[in-house]
Amino acid sequence: MTSEKAIMLAQELKEFLKSRGELMPSRPIISRAKIGLGTSDVIESIFGKFKVFIKGCSEIGKLALIIPAFLGQITPPKIKDALESVHQQDVEDWIQEYIGQSTLSKRRQAFPKMEQNYSFSDK
Repeated sequence: MTSEKAIMLAQELKEFLKSRGELMPSRPIISRAKIGLGTSDVIESIFGKFKVFIKGCSEIGKLALIIPAFLGQITPPKIKDALESVHQQDVEDWIQEYIGQSTLSKRRQAFPKMEQNYSFSDK
């Protein structure tokens, strides 16, 4: 015997999933494949590859731009097309807008190295 709460929950869940499915036509790739994200395994795998790639880096902000490289086959024609279609200034503008100044850069700006002139001569 199914409780009334369980039936209501199932109905709410069904309506929620239906409403999310209606958003799919606005996403051509998902709509064409008629699938949606059912698990986060793929995303976790991509971030796992990213973490292995950046191992040892203290600042990872700008390196976030390499994540799409883990999503497909990298070929010389694709690299050529990317280099010809994206300008360095576009990348720098994007970094400034979405990532900002790195922590290390902020630290160096706040605590500039001061020249210290020590004299160890005996007087």
